[in-house]
Amino acid sequence: MDFGRWRNQLIDAARRAADREYQQRVWFGLGPERDSPNELLCTFLDDPVFEDFLDHPMLPKAERAAVERLYRSVEAYASGTPAHLEASTVMDDPRFEKVRVAAREFLRIAKPSPRG
Repeated sequence: MDFGRWRNQLIDAARRAADREYQQRVWFGLGPERDSPNELLCTFLDDPVFEDFLDHPMLPKAERAAVERLYRSVEAYASGTPAHLEASTVMDDPRFEKVRVAAREFLRIAKPSPRG
């Protein structure tokens, strides 16, 4: 996969993780989109995008540090949760708020690559 596309997928996942209003809408069926806390965590943990991306030579140092913090926050959250997550529990979980904060920090640094 080319670096720009890979990076944009990472940014899209971070946006989903950072945005509480989006989560409220899609996790509780209040809009046309559908998503779940489980799907969100799987994006980070079951897809090799993050781990492989951290080693990519084109990743700027500031982004690397921010995405590492995001990845660690997701891992920490997932390690202390059941296999199936209830949206109502995750929504107000202070531990998940740390994931949102790390995602927002990454998004402040990362800007989408032009789509080709």
